Amino acid sequence: MGVSAAEAGMLKLKTISTRSKQIESALVANSGEILQPFLLGCDTRNMKNVQLSLTSIQRLITHEAVSANAACNVINMLWNLMESGTEDLKVLQTAVVVLTTNTVVRGPMLAKAIVICFRLHYSKDNTTSNTASAVVQQVVTMVFERVMAEDEANADGSESNHSAAVKDYGKGDKEAPKTLRPCATDAYLLFQDLCSLVNGDQPYWLKGMTGISRTFGIELIEAILNAFPPVFLRHSEFSFQLKERVCPLLIKLFSPSLKHRQGLGMPVSNLSPEKPSFPLSLRLLRVVSVLINKYYALLITECEIFLSLLVKFTEGDKPHWQRVQALEVLMKLCHQPKLLRCFCASYDMKPHSTKIFGNIINALGAFIQSLFVNPAGDKQSGLAVLPLPGVVPSHTLGSRILPHWDLVLPYHFLVRRCPRIPQEVPPLVIVQGPSQWLLQSPIPHSSIRAPGYHWYQLNASHPSKTAFLELLDKGEPPPVPDGYGMSVALCALLDAVKGVSTVVTYEMDTEEKLWKARPDVGSLRQAVKMKMVDKERAKNDEDKDIDEQEDQEEDGKMSFPRGHHLYAMWTTLVESSWCGVMSALSLLLEACTDEAATESILKSLELYASLCGKLDQTVSRDAFVTSLCRSALPAHYALTVLNIATPQSTSNAKGHKRQASKDSLLQGGGSNDGSNGDLGDGRNQVVAVGTPLSTLHGTVQGPVMLTAKNIQCMRSILSLSCLHGSVLGSAWHQILTTLQHLVWILGLKPVSGGTLKVGHTADAPNTVITTAVMAELPILTSMLSRLFESSQYLDEVALHHMIDALCKLSSEAMEIAYSNKEPSLFPVAKLLESGLVNLPRMESWWRPVTAHLLEVCQHSHVKLREWSAEAVTDLITSSVEYKHEPPLHHNLKLQAILLGPLQELSSIPHADIRQKQLECVHQLLSSSGDCLVHGWPLVLGVIGAVTQDQGENLIRASFQSLQLVVTDFLPIMPCYCLQISVETAARFGLQKEELNISLTAVGLLWNISDYLYQNRDTIRESLEQDSKNIEIQTGSEKPVPPFDALWLTLYSRLADLCVDSRPAVRKSAGQTLFSTISVHGFVPLTGQSQEFFWCGCPRERDATAGGNILIHHSRDTTEKQWAETKVLTLAGVARVFNTWRHALMPLAHRVLGSQSSKEVSLNALKSFQDVLQLKPPKKLNLVKQVSSASSSSEKQTDDTALSDDLIIPADEAMSRSENVVAAPEKETSERTSVSDSTDLDNDVADRIDSDVLWSNAWRVWYGIGIASTKPPLERTANLPSQAFLTALVKIFPLLFKHIRLRFVSSDLQKFFLVLQNAVSVPVQADMSVFILPSAGETNSHRCKRQYCIPLKYYKG
Repeated sequence: MGVSAAEAGMLKLKTISTRSKQIESALVANSGEILQPFLLGCDTRNMKNVQLSLTSIQRLITHEAVSANAACNVINMLWNLMESGTEDLKVLQTAVVVLTTNTVVRGPMLAKAIVICFRLHYSKDNTTSNTASAVVQQVVTMVFERVMAEDEANADGSESNHSAAVKDYGKGDKEAPKTLRPCATDAYLLFQDLCSLVNGDQPYWLKGMTGISRTFGIELIEAILNAFPPVFLRHSEFSFQLKERVCPLLIKLFSPSLKHRQGLGMPVSNLSPEKPSFPLSLRLLRVVSVLINKYYALLITECEIFLSLLVKFTEGDKPHWQRVQALEVLMKLCHQPKLLRCFCASYDMKPHSTKIFGNIINALGAFIQSLFVNPAGDKQSGLAVLPLPGVVPSHTLGSRILPHWDLVLPYHFLVRRCPRIPQEVPPLVIVQGPSQWLLQSPIPHSSIRAPGYHWYQLNASHPSKTAFLELLDKGEPPPVPDGYGMSVALCALLDAVKGVSTVVTYEMDTEEKLWKARPDVGSLRQAVKMKMVDKERAKNDEDKDIDEQEDQEEDGKMSFPRGHHLYAMWTTLVESSWCGVMSALSLLLEACTDEAATESILKSLELYASLCGKLDQTVSRDAFVTSLCRSALPAHYALTVLNIATPQSTSNAKGHKRQASKDSLLQGGGSNDGSNGDLGDGRNQVVAVGTPLSTLHGTVQGPVMLTAKNIQCMRSILSLSCLHGSVLGSAWHQILTTLQHLVWILGLKPVSGGTLKVGHTADAPNTVITTAVMAELPILTSMLSRLFESSQYLDEVALHHMIDALCKLSSEAMEIAYSNKEPSLFPVAKLLESGLVNLPRMESWWRPVTAHLLEVCQHSHVKLREWSAEAVTDLITSSVEYKHEPPLHHNLKLQAILLGPLQELSSIPHADIRQKQLECVHQLLSSSGDCLVHGWPLVLGVIGAVTQDQGENLIRASFQSLQLVVTDFLPIMPCYCLQISVETAARFGLQKEELNISLTAVGLLWNISDYLYQNRDTIRESLEQDSKNIEIQTGSEKPVPPFDALWLTLYSRLADLCVDSRPAVRKSAGQTLFSTISVHGFVPLTGQSQEFFWCGCPRERDATAGGNILIHHSRDTTEKQWAETKVLTLAGVARVFNTWRHALMPLAHRVLGSQSSKEVSLNALKSFQDVLQLKPPKKLNLVKQVSSASSSSEKQTDDTALSDDLIIPADEAMSRSENVVAAPEKETSERTSVSDSTDLDNDVADRIDSDVLWSNAWRVWYGIGIASTKPPLERTANLPSQAFLTALVKIFPLLFKHIRLRFVSSDLQKFFLVLQNAVSVPVQADMSVFILPSAGETNSHRCKRQYCIPLKYYKG
């Protein structure tokens, strides 16, 4: 039969090849006949025939020359061979070929072929079993690949009807929905039967199968789900399979391992749990991982259950291998930021849902903490780890724990392995401080360093593959390597931190850009805050029906509810995870000994601190900052700095302990305060030893030791502050406090500009720095400088937070200094450095910074005071030199703000502060004097504020600035400041410390007067304009014109100096005064100003001579020195009167009077004689006066007179009364009133002035004669000398030339009375008091003075 079939087949092939043009189609059509001999050959069960037949069938199938019916015959033949156990491998090979070459095998025959592969999988032959296993996986994959190809071929066609599919599902029928295409139907039924077989049910489509191992079935399901998500996502029928079959199946298979959790009211410890199967648990977790990663959108509710199971599997009562498996799954999930975001949005943000994301983070942290805290630890490996300080156990926090970026390098953790665990371990606690969470342990450091413990190295790296989830070939759990679980948990935690940061940062930046494009609103955060406040108010008012349409207002590309929802989600992400992240990472940071690992953990802490700050989560932000700060300082030292009360150890109750030497501390790494690690801990090796900085809460006793990890944490704090300073807020105080202590311990000292540098050994004799850290100190100082330089990029709120923190530190330093402890200069120096880089916006910080620095300037501590003064002066100098917009000389308000602190320094009595102030003034004048347009009053006030009791050095320094002002800046100074300059210069003239300065100050007054005269028109105009503005504002008028007042101030200050107690100053001032008047005169003074001037003329004062100078014996007494001053003054007055007699004419009676000193009296007469020897006067631009009688008076001439046009007076025209000035003034006034319209020559005015002048001269001569020759009442009185009387008599001829025409009989009688008294004075100047001689004795005692009487002038 086989031979005939073969011959028929050969004949058929010859016929097809000769007659058919389409050989392939003809072969397919006749494939049944062609295959018939091969099928019969397989039925013979002969090994050789079977092999030849199967090989031939495979070739036909490979060339696609088999029809569907023929393929069915082939599958039936393979079924028979499978049942007979003939050529199993060839059968599997043929099945693969027939199924994968094309799609002719479908429906039940496809199922039969798959069943063949499944049954061969359970063959007793390992080769056949393994081959069949691979074939099954290949065939199952092929079935779903057909679906993918079918969907692509029908991409434009209609999809399956979901409603119909749902209807079919509701029937509970195992048939495929009618809406599926053929290939999709096969895949649907295959997947359905796989789930049924795993669940222990009979298959519907895979007929002939009685069962399947669960592990293999779950592997197939995982492979399908992992490779073909589009099929399940595109077809609702497959999606329904996930929900209705896969998820319940997984939950059911997880149940055995959870039965012991379903309590019956009994404690968990009393239940006998079923031991979980390692292979099954492994495969179930792989499926769960695939479902969550790729089908989360379809299975939100189911994923909540799976995630909760994963969290439970990490708990300590589970086998360690199962905990590690769950951690590997969680690590895969945490590696996807979008998935974490979905967890938070779907669960944590729902009001009545499980906080899945928070639980995941807390579970990771709890696992890490359990390795350190839980004494039971790892029961399988016998690992037990003692608690470390700063750790919060999971049983005290529930599931709360602590985050950073990628951990890609291997790192090490030091964990203690011990033979036994202490019986009682005090629980760790979490303490909530002010605005921060502070973690602490009641166990002191020494308790975890007891003998008998040793370190073991825990290797960890970011694994590319999950080790335990890949152990599909293991039937029993292998031992978990030491540290592997912690490594996986840490990697998952770091991935979660990175994911949260990615989500929040990216979305926040995107939303902020959109909100910045809206001109009507501010930042997104501000808008969301306002909206949240509104909603809270509405809630409080029980107005829950808020207009949804108003909430959904769209603006541009984004609506407000979207921004509000995003902000709430970001906040929830951080709030749900921060506690777990912080507690775990803080613990790991303390235990970590590798630099790369420490860096990753530090970056995670930095990152979460910044996220909390961006979202205004102040408590969590401060907690992360506190964790970083505590890690940067030695443990017990940090507790003192942070003001944390910690229980005292009872092991050293008496407090007796020997302090180790510095060398032993550096070499051994030991610490008497428990702040450093053991000898084997390289990262805890001491690298620096310094002295503790005193605090308000106490001072640590003994040296303070820093490790390499402390330095690394310091760099992390600097990085956080520099990159995220805008969101630190009140945490600036904690950060700057830590940096201040680290700077102090390292011996860094502030230098010019506020920067830091390594101090000299003499400055810090107790500081010991290793070579490695010494090389790193310049980097740290540079980072510190960059930190405060970056403050220029902070917003004003953040800048004020930083400045407020520095001011608080400075205030604390002041309090410490009051208790006689050395304070830190760090805050003052950094206030200076911060101010220098923020000059463009000085208006926002100037007042608080300078006010605080001025307060520090008053402190009694010298260094603190000096640095504060330097900070103030440097800020003032730099701010004035800064190029402002608009320029500083146009901004009066800004100048007053900047120079105000400089003026306030004048109220501080310390000499060093005043010295800094004056140096600042001099520097300002030298560099920016041309900008001080409106600031000159303040500058001059500072210069003139130096008092006599402040020392010669301050006076000299201040006077140098004044010299610079007068020399270079009078032309650019506002005119209203000139008077201040005069008064300031006069103050220096009056000071008694330095004579040379007083004399030079007098010279400065001369320079000022010269400047006033040369620029009189410009100054007068400017002052008048300013005066008008003042009058308009105040409504009052000044009695003296402003320009006259300026001159009067100058003359008055010179007059004060003329009566100084020092002769040299008096002489110099007198010469300057009269020289000034002579040169510049009374041009500006008219009317009432003249009276004011005369009131300021020099008057004698009771004073003693000052200055240690050599004096001639003729001037060795105060009286002689004052006599010389008076002589010079009289000479000056005479010279001035002679030059400006028209201006002084109404005041002439005040010029000369009786003097008590002989020398002064004689010189007074000489001065009077000089006055009478008149020269042609300087004429003033006065109002012309005219007399009504001048036009008809006779003109008299005389060769000896200086003016011949005098009016002939009547007999009594020459006034006899004391008010000789009043009459002429009144007469002049009357003349003026009647001659307003009359134009007179200047000569007439001169004659009128001369008349009044000589009348006053006669009165003065007569008064001097009567007063000096009157007999004295006391015998000790001084008598006039012969020279004085002779000079008095010789003056009259000069006077008589000008008054002879008005000299009447009464005047002659007065003249003779004076002569009679003069000749009666005894000849000898040293005679005693005389008695007037009789008439007979008079002729015998005549002398030369008696013959000087000019009788020739008294004709008839």
